[in-house]
Amino acid sequence: MTDDVLIIGAGPAGIATAIAIKKQAPHLTVTLVDAATSAKAKLGETIPPAANEVLRRILGEHSEELLSKHLICPGSISRWHNEQVGFNDFFFALTGQGYHLDRQLFEHDLSTYACQLGVTLLRGAKVNAVAASTTGFRLSVHLGSDKKIYHARFVVDASAQQRRLTRTLEVAENTFDEVLYLSALVSVEQSPSCSERTVVEAQPYGWWYGAALPGKQLMLMLCTDRDNVAQYDLDNSYEFLCRACENGLFQYGFNHLRNYSANEIHITKRRVSSGILSKVIGNNWLAVGDSASNYDPISSAGITKALIHGELAGKAIAECFQYGSEEALLAYEQRVFADFNQYIALHAQHYGCNQRFADASFWQARRAVTQA
Repeated sequence: MTDDVLIIGAGPAGIATAIAIKKQAPHLTVTLVDAATSAKAKLGETIPPAANEVLRRILGEHSEELLSKHLICPGSISRWHNEQVGFNDFFFALTGQGYHLDRQLFEHDLSTYACQLGVTLLRGAKVNAVAASTTGFRLSVHLGSDKKIYHARFVVDASAQQRRLTRTLEVAENTFDEVLYLSALVSVEQSPSCSERTVVEAQPYGWWYGAALPGKQLMLMLCTDRDNVAQYDLDNSYEFLCRACENGLFQYGFNHLRNYSANEIHITKRRVSSGILSKVIGNNWLAVGDSASNYDPISSAGITKALIHGELAGKAIAECFQYGSEEALLAYEQRVFADFNQYIALHAQHYGCNQRFADASFWQARRAVTQA
């Protein structure tokens, strides 16, 4: 099997890259390879209004139909650097509304649109080996019990923090910070007691995030670190639920939480690093999304960043094929580096301004990485 472009990973970044390539250069053959058999539940369920603009560019008139399947998010309510409650309203945003996403449906619809443009999507396909060749790359792909060899002139690593290609190529990874996310998805009956807003609240051991999602579900997420998980037993379902209920804003926005038992709370633990590759482009390859640079969700930019960088990556790859020039690829890399520098400043601002828990180890550790 031979392709012009093979993309490892079918998340928002990989799909956006594929769509952008096919829109600019329809004659190029593009294959998306993803180990999951279907789009799966992931962190990152809310997008701000800024995501609307890039979705309109990627999907055109289909963006409105796609977003209509999700819940409108009017903004966020938070208690962060002091006891005062803060509001961030999306009402006056010029780019549109925010949305609470059904992440699986969102990615399914994105990939369906990509396939309509002629992209080939291989689900349940695992890339076991990658090697450079005289014409690009040779990839060994396992699809169920079948093993196939693919040849691609250009390969995109969109495999998130697995970095399936760039680790094979031994590209250096620069880690800036690392936190743990404990999350639980619970079923709820939509009612006036369930806030339409994203709810965020800081605590000495980390910070909480809550959001009502489509399908009568509620996402509870705690950002903390290994030391605090060990000290306070935060990955214990009973302790997790008790501490969620202690949040004043959760009592306001999700007061039905007290009706749950620990047996109904199934915690997913995920390590999330903030970091960037030493380079995100190379000879016949490119990294995009969390494979290139990954952000702490405090940025609220994960999905938006994936879509924007995916669009830029796809256009750069198409130009490389069309004109034989690497200028667009170099411009893409510069943009990824510039955006990461902006993220570091945002990280320092958000974690540095919290003086309520200045002596708590979690907040001290976050400030320390920005001062290093």
